[in-house]
Amino acid sequence: MRQLASISLLANLCALEVAHGGASFPATLEVDLIFPRMNETYPRVYPFPVVFAIQGALAAWPHEFSFSWDVFDSDRTSHVSGMLPDFSKDGNDSSSSTAEPWTKGDLPEGNDPLYVIAGIDLFALSSSANFSMTWSALFRRNCTADGVETATGGTKPDIIGSVQWTISDDAPELSIVPVDKSCPRPEDTMTRTDNTLGLAGAAEGDPTCIVLDDANLRPKPDPCAVRASPELASRVTQSMLATSRCTGVSWPDDKVVGRCEINSSDDDDDDSGSSRPGPAATAVAIGVFSFLVGFASLAVSSGAF
Repeated sequence: MRQLASISLLANLCALEVAHGGASFPATLEVDLIFPRMNETYPRVYPFPVVFAIQGALAAWPHEFSFSWDVFDSDRTSHVSGMLPDFSKDGNDSSSSTAEPWTKGDLPEGNDPLYVIAGIDLFALSSSANFSMTWSALFRRNCTADGVETATGGTKPDIIGSVQWTISDDAPELSIVPVDKSCPRPEDTMTRTDNTLGLAGAAEGDPTCIVLDDANLRPKPDPCAVRASPELASRVTQSMLATSRCTGVSWPDDKVVGRCEINSSDDDDDDSGSSRPGPAATAVAIGVFSFLVGFASLAVSSGAF
């Protein structure tokens, strides 16, 4: 904390144990990239998965938290973006101009760690063999314990990371779980920040404004707590199939190179229509977040792995 107004305020803050949805403080916000992994080579599959784990999401969510990522091909002629949260009317369309960039209220479904699973089709739009991704996690505001807003603009503490990988037709079969079953490696993906932020609580009189723990601003990460598992890999498969809208296929599947068409005799809101393998008429860049209420059956809950 930068400047606490009094020892009593500090004592009150340290004594805080329960917040929205049962979160306790102090807490650690940690962003771990599960997939893709730094400098590895993967086959050109559709959809291609992006998987993050956000530890401490329960504590962060009520305090105007935002997480976003961007994937680029090597010459930056094509790219796709994703944002958390997305409260737009289109649900999972992260490109919507009506998307709300800051979290509010309690964490949907209470899932902590929160696994963000997105399927992208950038490889269908680009012939490049080299790709990179950057991501950013931050709070809209941070305050002192007595509610005075502190850092603003580009000076706000945040979590920023990046990774790069290669696509090849000769690559081994894609696997969410590393062959050596290793933990995520934040040291391989950092740019200019660590992948954690220490959270001390909410500002007095301004519960949406987070108070960062200046005495422990960058806690030691615990990436092995979100080590990829066969159960997570199964959830990713379900999410990729939901993204493709294809039925009667596996994932990945060489026959599926874009979003499938849906054949239905009813109106567009009917979910009973069937889909067939093959690309839709127009390939679009899409991101499906499995934690959203609309995909509750795909969500990965705390302790599941």
